[in-house]
Amino acid sequence: MAATTLERSQSALGGFYRRMKARLGAAEAVTATAHKLARIIYRLIKYGEAYVRQGLQAYEKQFQSRRLQALQRTAKTMGFQLVPTHLRQEFLKRILRLPEATLEPPSGYPQAHW
Repeated sequence: MAATTLERSQSALGGFYRRMKARLGAAEAVTATAHKLARIIYRLIKYGEAYVRQGLQAYEKQFQSRRLQALQRTAKTMGFQLVPTHLRQEFLKRILRLPEATLEPPSGYPQAHW
């Protein structure tokens, strides 16, 4: 019951529930979130720890960081290296020796691929 109320919650647990629901479906998301809540409550009772609420932004930032690390590991196992976009543009500037204004993508070319 408590896990289903997190669907609209703007907290880290709410973000976890929504992510699990998208990946696993509603029933499994409720189970996974209830399991996570049970582990939190168990730790609070057994060790007397205080509950520290993690905000949604902090959770999303942590998730994105983990996702990036996993992507970098995958790329490395395949023999590739990920390069941030701002470094790629710096590289293009040096190689082509063009002023920054000319580094705009051609018309009709998607910005994400430039």
